Amino acid sequence: MNPDSTNEASFTAQRPLMPEVLPPDSPDPDPHLPTALSQSHARIHTLADLQPLISDFLAAAEEQNRPESYRGYEKSFKRFTDFWAGPGSTHPFGPRLCQAFKVYLEHEQLSANTRQVYLSALRLFGKSLVFRGIVKWNPMEGIRSPKMSPLFKKQPLSLDEVGTFLETLKDETLHQLRDKTILYLMLKTGVREIEVTRADVGDYQTVPDGHILRVQGKGRHDKDEFVVILPEVKTLLDTYLTRRVHEDRKAKGTTWPDLNEPLFLTLGKRQGNRLKPVTMQGLVRWWLTAAQVKRPVITGHSLRHTAATMAIDGGAPITAVKDMLRHSSIKQTNIYVHTLDRLKKGGESFITQY
Repeated sequence: MNPDSTNEASFTAQRPLMPEVLPPDSPDPDPHLPTALSQSHARIHTLADLQPLISDFLAAAEEQNRPESYRGYEKSFKRFTDFWAGPGSTHPFGPRLCQAFKVYLEHEQLSANTRQVYLSALRLFGKSLVFRGIVKWNPMEGIRSPKMSPLFKKQPLSLDEVGTFLETLKDETLHQLRDKTILYLMLKTGVREIEVTRADVGDYQTVPDGHILRVQGKGRHDKDEFVVILPEVKTLLDTYLTRRVHEDRKAKGTTWPDLNEPLFLTLGKRQGNRLKPVTMQGLVRWWLTAAQVKRPVITGHSLRHTAATMAIDGGAPITAVKDMLRHSSIKQTNIYVHTLDRLKKGGESFITQY
């Protein structure tokens, strides 16, 4: 079914309404949510108003995210719109509806991780509405995410595994050099796969104290963050970009790619295009497998965890690691410290009596 053509009645008829969680005459879940926020969503009255906006968001997400992330967004919005058509139908679109949705998910006894996925999708959607000028405030503003386990699902590589991984990388062909540059960049800066695909040549910049790469972080619309490019990464980037121009027959007479070109391009039959997230995911997985370090808990995101873990283990201040990873809260970064301390100074190591 095409979401753009869905009206409220037909959407409600898709499936039986879910059991009532909040009776029609119940007070708003959080009386402290500012009334002004609710008044800013007057342009979205019904599901028919909301569905085209969701469709636009999903279209952009499909192009910019990995398939599993896109499916997560789809499932999240389906759950939210079903809720608004059913138990949440007494609430107008806005923060009180989102808070009621959060309460509903808790009543459904879904795992904290699942609830986090649903609410995070809604929060990103709200940011996009603000960015487009459709609403003045994010409807998820002030609504806390569920408390998560202080551990990451994916693990970092060990120091030995990092050595094995780097030894596996080659640079004989342009394809190999591109991949090596990408993977080394991820290991030395903690950039995400999606941030690599969004980078342009012009984002690689010289500043008074060195070199940086401006990145468009997760959930952001602008490249207003950066990572520091160390000399060893700069050498690889410069070599790759120079060699890319040299091997491009259309770029005769130039020594550097156009600043508007993607930082990393596809090669082979479809060469010259921006890498897609699914291509990036496959690229990282292939080299992890080739190095024989791939397992369920080791994925592309493990390279980000590895960069953070190695930085902390090497003595970096927690605030420096927070800035490198561009975390919004120091609590996120402290998970790495907690995990390292837990492994090195865990209570188990003091049980020496038997």
